[in-house]
Amino acid sequence: MTMQLPPSRQTVMGAFRDPDGARRAVEALRAAGLETAQLDRISLYPGDDGGASPRPLAGRMESLAAATLGTSGGDTGAALAAHPSASGMAGGPRARLRPYLVTAVVPDERAEEAARILREHGGLV
Repeated sequence: MTMQLPPSRQTVMGAFRDPDGARRAVEALRAAGLETAQLDRISLYPGDDGGASPRPLAGRMESLAAATLGTSGGDTGAALAAHPSASGMAGGPRARLRPYLVTAVVPDERAEEAARILREHGGLV
């Protein structure tokens, strides 16, 4: 499926570390009259629901994938545990650093304003 923006519109995106900053950014965009804004959580792994963090010392560790990658993995847990990021020998998956994505479709003349709002709330634009 191909999507096309209406004429004289731009997509502005910001990646966030925490959901609260991302939610505040969406609220600020909408308060500024930029209504087409949404928040999504992204992941490198299928089925990653962003559940609670594992706590191995408290007896709460579902799997190696859950402990090191922050994902439940489900049926793909063994494959995820074999990923270099799970071993501690890699820099870690970059999507985990800023897994919250705010996307706004704005008029061309307001793109810089939207980017500024995202940055003010902690987004990497």
